[in-house]
This record gives sequence, C-alpha cells and structure tokens, in this order.
Amino acid sequence: MAEWMTFFAEKSKYFTLQGAYPKKSSKIEYKIDMSGPERCNSDFVVHTEEYIDGYVGDLFAVNLKGESMNKEEAFYLPLWPTSKYQARSTQRCERDEYQCTNLFTRSSKVTFSQPKELTTCKDIAEIYPRAFDVNGTDFQNPIAVESQQIWFTQAYSGYLSVDTKYKISFDLKYPTVNGALFEDSIPTKGVWSVRLYSLEDGEQNLWNNDVVKDITTAWLKLINEFGDGYCTILY
Repeated sequence: MAEWMTFFAEKSKYFTLQGAYPKKSSKIEYKIDMSGPERCNSDFVVHTEEYIDGYVGDLFAVNLKGESMNKEEAFYLPLWPTSKYQARSTQRCERDEYQCTNLFTRSSKVTFSQPKELTTCKDIAEIYPRAFDVNGTDFQNPIAVESQQIWFTQAYSGYLSVDTKYKISFDLKYPTVNGALFEDSIPTKGVWSVRLYSLEDGEQNLWNNDVVKDITTAWLKLINEFGDGYCTILY
C-alpha cells in the first residue's frame, strides 16, 4: 500500500503524503437479494454493513443502490429514505470510472447504532418506501442474503487545492474475520479507489477541473504501473 501511495503522490501535483494519515476499519458486508416476484420484485441492490473494528460512529448501516448509464436517470432514482430516517442518512450520486467503462451510481445509506433485523420486503420498505412498486410487491415475501463478504479498509481523506474533498481507499477482502482484523492471511480480492467530490463537499454541481484532470492523470499512470494489463490505457 505504501508503494502505491508514494507512486500516486509522485504523479500528482495536488496530492501529497504529508498529513495523509490512514484510518483503518473492518466490516462484514451482506448483499441482500430483492429480485424477482418471489422476493421484492426490485432491481435495486441492498447492502448491510456491520463494522467490527476501527470505525467511529454508528456501527450498522443499510445501503440501497441503483445504477444507470445515464446521469439524469441515476440522479432521480427513488432511493430517499422515509422522513423518520433522513436525519441519519447520506445520499450520493457519482460517476464511477473503471479501466474499461464507466457508469453512474446512486446510493442512499441509513445508519443505526445497533444491527437491524431485515427478513422481509416490508423491513426494507419501512426504510425506503419509494423504492418499491406498491402494486407489484408482496411485502410479506422474504428477502435472502446473496453473499457475505469481510473487508478491511485503509482510507485517506482530506482536501486538494483547498476546495476539493477527496477519499482514497484500499479495500481488501478476507476469507475470515480474523484475517481482516489482524491482516494475518492473504486477501482474496483488493480494490484501490480515489473519490473526488464536487465543490463545497459535494453540495455543488461544479468541480475544480484542474484537480480532476491532475488526479485522473495520476490514476491512469497508477493503472499502467500496477494494473494487470486488462483494458490498460496508455498515458
């Protein structure tokens, strides 16, 4: 991780390792299946996150996500929580850039101080009532845990050129909880990401274009240096 961060700092004129202190946390993430008439008849994806180490704040979260190739469509996906939970929710709409493609992701996260039991479509709808077709959903239908994943995260955050908030994360997937807690085994998957916020911590639809260009260039150079060659962009 140190090698990657050093390389990235060398290729960017805005990002520096000075003052970039990592925050570490571990969590268990469950992906919930709501697709098909036997479930909730919904294409949206729900993840629950239970933090088990290192995180400061509420230790449980429910995150509803939708995707689109169209920015406007993603922006207006009906993912707002009910008014009861809006004060403890965060909303995000972002353009996700990958080596070979991009898409727009809309997410709506609600946090809780304790784990919340979710067993039926009704349990999800009580948090996100706008996300379901009332006439096409049997709210007593059970939901199913599609997968369980254990993640260790090392994240850096701050500001670039004063006005642009950023977050850089290493997310490492481990087969066991002890692996994530003590990093005593080889991770089965790894993701490196950098997120840039629009101005005023994401509240504006305006960007510092010089920062965006600089970080994009450094990101592409990082891919070419450490990537697997799949869809690599020469830069």
